[in-house]
Amino acid sequence: MNDYVKTLMYCLLFASFQAQASEPKTSEPKTEEQQPASSNYLIEAAYASAIDEEHNFHMTSLSAGKEFYRYKDVQLFGLMVFSSIDGEAFDDFYPELDAVKVSTTGTGVSGLVRWVPFRTSQNQLFIDGGLGAVYFDDEFPPNGSHWNFLIRFGGGLAYRVGDSSSLGVGYRWVHISNGTGNGEQNPASDNNSIFITYSTEFF
Repeated sequence: MNDYVKTLMYCLLFASFQAQASEPKTSEPKTEEQQPASSNYLIEAAYASAIDEEHNFHMTSLSAGKEFYRYKDVQLFGLMVFSSIDGEAFDDFYPELDAVKVSTTGTGVSGLVRWVPFRTSQNQLFIDGGLGAVYFDDEFPPNGSHWNFLIRFGGGLAYRVGDSSSLGVGYRWVHISNGTGNGEQNPASDNNSIFITYSTEFF
Protein backbone atom coordinates (compact mmCIF):
# COMPACT_ATOMS: atom_id res chain seq x y z
CA MET A 1 0.00 0.00 0.00
CA ASN A 2 1.54 3.32 -1.03
CA ASP A 3 2.18 6.25 1.32
CA TYR A 4 -0.77 8.23 -0.08
CA VAL A 5 -3.24 5.49 0.77
CA LYS A 6 -1.72 5.04 4.23
CA THR A 7 -2.00 8.78 4.93
CA LEU A 8 -5.71 8.82 4.02
CA MET A 9 -6.47 5.85 6.26
CA TYR A 10 -4.49 7.34 9.17
CA CYS A 11 -6.46 10.59 8.83
CA LEU A 12 -9.74 8.67 9.04
CA LEU A 13 -8.65 6.75 12.13
CA PHE A 14 -7.36 9.94 13.79
CA ALA A 15 -10.68 11.69 13.14
CA SER A 16 -12.56 8.76 14.66
CA PHE A 17 -10.44 8.74 17.82
CA GLN A 18 -10.76 12.51 18.14
CA ALA A 19 -14.55 12.21 18.00
CA GLN A 20 -14.45 9.72 20.86
CA ALA A 21 -11.97 11.73 22.95
CA SER A 22 -13.90 15.00 22.61
CA GLU A 23 -16.59 13.87 25.08
CA PRO A 24 -15.85 13.85 28.83
CA LYS A 25 -15.47 10.41 30.38
CA THR A 26 -17.84 9.43 33.17
CA SER A 27 -18.35 6.39 35.33
CA GLU A 28 -22.01 6.10 34.33
CA PRO A 29 -23.26 2.96 32.59
CA LYS A 30 -23.09 2.86 28.81
CA THR A 31 -25.77 4.87 27.04
CA GLU A 32 -27.84 3.63 24.15
CA GLU A 33 -25.53 5.24 21.59
CA GLN A 34 -22.57 3.31 23.01
CA GLN A 35 -24.26 -0.07 22.58
CA PRO A 36 -23.84 -2.33 19.55
CA ALA A 37 -26.17 -1.08 16.81
CA SER A 38 -28.61 -3.75 15.65
CA SER A 39 -31.28 -2.15 13.48
CA ASN A 40 -29.66 0.40 11.14
CA TYR A 41 -29.28 -0.76 7.52
CA LEU A 42 -27.41 0.97 4.68
CA ILE A 43 -27.81 0.79 0.90
CA GLU A 44 -25.55 2.66 -1.55
CA ALA A 45 -25.39 3.00 -5.31
CA ALA A 46 -22.21 4.43 -6.86
CA TYR A 47 -20.73 5.40 -10.21
CA ALA A 48 -16.96 5.72 -10.67
CA SER A 49 -14.58 6.62 -13.49
CA ALA A 50 -10.84 5.99 -13.63
CA ILE A 51 -8.42 8.81 -12.76
CA ASP A 52 -5.43 7.13 -14.41
CA GLU A 53 -4.69 8.15 -18.01
CA GLU A 54 -3.97 4.55 -19.01
CA HIS A 55 -7.44 3.43 -17.88
CA ASN A 56 -10.69 4.38 -19.58
CA PHE A 57 -13.41 2.41 -17.84
CA HIS A 58 -16.47 3.05 -15.71
CA MET A 59 -17.66 1.20 -12.66
CA THR A 60 -21.14 0.94 -11.20
CA SER A 61 -21.60 -0.66 -7.82
CA LEU A 62 -24.20 -1.49 -5.21
CA SER A 63 -23.40 -1.90 -1.52
CA ALA A 64 -25.77 -3.13 1.16
CA GLY A 65 -25.25 -3.99 4.79
CA LYS A 66 -25.80 -3.33 8.44
CA GLU A 67 -24.45 -1.11 11.19
CA PHE A 68 -22.67 -3.28 13.76
CA TYR A 69 -21.51 -0.70 16.27
CA ARG A 70 -21.94 2.96 17.14
CA TYR A 71 -20.01 5.12 19.55
CA LYS A 72 -21.36 8.67 19.74
CA ASP A 73 -20.78 10.11 16.24
CA VAL A 74 -18.83 7.15 14.85
CA GLN A 75 -20.54 4.22 13.10
CA LEU A 76 -19.15 0.88 11.90
CA PHE A 77 -20.87 -0.90 9.00
CA GLY A 78 -20.33 -4.27 7.37
CA LEU A 79 -21.27 -4.31 3.65
CA MET A 80 -21.64 -6.66 0.72
CA VAL A 81 -20.32 -5.06 -2.49
CA PHE A 82 -21.39 -5.83 -6.07
CA SER A 83 -19.54 -4.11 -8.94
CA SER A 84 -19.64 -4.04 -12.74
CA ILE A 85 -16.79 -2.55 -14.79
CA ASP A 86 -16.74 -1.79 -18.53
CA GLY A 87 -14.31 0.07 -20.80
CA GLU A 88 -10.72 -0.32 -21.88
CA ALA A 89 -7.24 -0.06 -20.41
CA PHE A 90 -3.65 0.23 -21.58
CA ASP A 91 -0.96 -1.90 -19.97
CA ASP A 92 0.59 0.10 -17.10
CA PHE A 93 4.08 -1.10 -17.96
CA TYR A 94 3.79 -1.45 -21.77
CA PRO A 95 1.75 1.59 -22.90
CA GLU A 96 2.78 1.11 -26.52
CA LEU A 97 0.51 -1.94 -26.73
CA ASP A 98 -3.08 -1.64 -27.90
CA ALA A 99 -5.78 -1.03 -25.34
CA VAL A 100 -7.43 -4.08 -23.79
CA LYS A 101 -11.20 -4.30 -23.47
CA VAL A 102 -12.39 -4.48 -19.88
CA SER A 103 -15.72 -6.06 -18.96
CA THR A 104 -16.04 -7.82 -15.62
CA THR A 105 -18.16 -8.09 -12.50
CA GLY A 106 -17.06 -8.47 -8.90
CA THR A 107 -18.47 -9.46 -5.52
CA GLY A 108 -16.93 -8.82 -2.13
CA VAL A 109 -17.19 -7.52 1.41
CA SER A 110 -16.12 -4.24 2.99
CA GLY A 111 -16.02 -2.53 6.33
CA LEU A 112 -17.02 1.14 6.47
CA VAL A 113 -16.31 3.62 9.28
CA ARG A 114 -18.46 6.76 9.18
CA TRP A 115 -17.92 9.84 11.33
CA VAL A 116 -20.52 12.62 11.63
CA PRO A 117 -18.70 15.81 12.75
CA PHE A 118 -21.71 18.09 12.22
CA ARG A 119 -25.46 17.58 12.32
CA THR A 120 -28.73 19.48 12.62
CA SER A 121 -32.25 18.20 13.16
CA GLN A 122 -32.56 17.52 9.41
CA ASN A 123 -29.04 17.29 7.96
CA GLN A 124 -25.72 15.68 8.76
CA LEU A 125 -22.26 16.03 7.28
CA PHE A 126 -20.26 12.79 7.25
CA ILE A 127 -16.74 11.59 6.48
CA ASP A 128 -16.16 7.91 5.87
CA GLY A 129 -13.71 5.34 4.62
CA GLY A 130 -13.50 1.62 4.22
CA LEU A 131 -11.34 -1.38 3.42
CA GLY A 132 -12.55 -4.54 1.75
CA ALA A 133 -11.82 -7.36 -0.70
CA VAL A 134 -13.49 -8.07 -4.05
CA TYR A 135 -13.28 -11.08 -6.38
CA PHE A 136 -13.67 -10.22 -10.11
CA ASP A 137 -14.68 -12.69 -12.83
CA ASP A 138 -11.64 -11.65 -14.88
CA GLU A 139 -8.22 -10.31 -13.97
CA PHE A 140 -8.62 -6.66 -13.04
CA PRO A 141 -7.02 -4.39 -14.03
CA PRO A 142 -5.71 -6.34 -17.07
CA ASN A 143 -2.68 -8.49 -16.12
CA GLY A 144 -3.62 -8.11 -12.47
CA SER A 145 -5.50 -10.67 -10.38
CA HIS A 146 -9.04 -11.84 -9.65
CA TRP A 147 -8.77 -10.91 -5.97
CA ASN A 148 -8.28 -7.23 -5.14
CA PHE A 149 -8.35 -4.93 -2.16
CA LEU A 150 -10.94 -2.15 -2.23
CA ILE A 151 -10.10 1.10 -0.42
CA ARG A 152 -12.58 4.00 -0.25
CA PHE A 153 -12.33 7.43 1.36
CA GLY A 154 -14.65 10.43 1.08
CA GLY A 155 -17.70 12.09 2.54
CA GLY A 156 -21.07 13.59 1.86
CA LEU A 157 -24.28 15.15 3.14
CA ALA A 158 -27.37 13.25 4.30
CA TYR A 159 -30.90 14.59 4.73
CA ARG A 160 -33.49 13.08 7.07
CA VAL A 161 -36.53 11.82 5.14
CA GLY A 162 -38.38 10.18 8.02
CA ASP A 163 -38.24 9.45 11.72
CA SER A 164 -35.63 6.73 11.17
CA SER A 165 -34.46 7.15 7.56
CA SER A 166 -32.03 9.42 5.69
CA LEU A 167 -30.98 9.96 2.08
CA GLY A 168 -27.59 11.36 1.10
CA VAL A 169 -25.08 12.03 -1.66
CA GLY A 170 -21.31 12.12 -1.60
CA TYR A 171 -17.92 11.70 -3.23
CA ARG A 172 -15.22 9.09 -2.64
CA TRP A 173 -11.75 8.29 -3.93
CA VAL A 174 -11.69 4.56 -4.73
CA HIS A 175 -8.52 2.48 -5.00
CA ILE A 176 -8.44 -1.08 -6.38
CA SER A 177 -5.29 -3.22 -6.30
CA ASN A 178 -4.10 -6.64 -5.19
CA GLY A 179 -1.65 -5.22 -2.64
CA THR A 180 1.52 -6.79 -4.05
CA GLY A 181 3.48 -3.55 -4.36
CA ASN A 182 4.37 -1.48 -7.43
CA GLY A 183 5.43 -4.36 -9.69
CA GLU A 184 3.91 -5.60 -12.93
CA GLN A 185 1.59 -7.96 -11.05
CA ASN A 186 -0.22 -5.05 -9.37
CA PRO A 187 -1.66 -2.69 -12.01
CA ALA A 188 -3.63 -0.59 -9.52
CA SER A 189 -6.60 1.60 -10.41
CA ASP A 190 -7.61 4.92 -8.81
CA ASN A 191 -11.11 6.26 -9.39
CA ASN A 192 -13.38 9.23 -8.71
CA SER A 193 -16.75 8.09 -7.42
CA ILE A 194 -20.09 9.73 -6.68
CA PHE A 195 -22.68 7.86 -4.66
CA ILE A 196 -26.21 7.92 -3.27
CA THR A 197 -26.70 6.49 0.20
CA TYR A 198 -29.89 5.50 2.02
CA SER A 199 -30.10 4.32 5.60
CA THR A 200 -33.10 3.19 7.62
CA GLU A 201 -33.89 1.38 10.86
CA PHE A 202 -36.01 -1.74 11.18
CA PHE A 203 -37.50 -2.72 14.52
